[in-house]
Amino acid sequence: MIFEALSTAAMAGLAGYAYLRTKGMSSDTDKIQMIFKNAGWQGRGGETTKQAVIHAFDPLLELMVDLALPISGVILTSDALLILIGMKDKGFSLILNASLGYCIVQLSPLFISLLAEVGKAL
Repeated sequence: MIFEALSTAAMAGLAGYAYLRTKGMSSDTDKIQMIFKNAGWQGRGGETTKQAVIHAFDPLLELMVDLALPISGVILTSDALLILIGMKDKGFSLILNASLGYCIVQLSPLFISLLAEVGKAL
């Protein structure tokens, strides 16, 4: 996961290096093709670059989704203790906020893919 993000960053660094090597070329098309060839991207440059940028956040999203359950479990347990000691209003409001936060974190990959589809439509 994290290695994919690092490899994307390395490809971007190679692309920058390739750009510096293209200063003597006359055609912009030749420059762009050389940059993507040296960076290891195949096919049309725009599509693969867009996919690389979209999938660069996948490790972070997976980490957030994986950590959401243990963190919300600890918060829910501590909020239940608040209810037990008599702070019902604060306990119930924190339980509600923790539950909503957990649901939003679990739905965040869906929101990202929805934004990507809207971007494709435009």
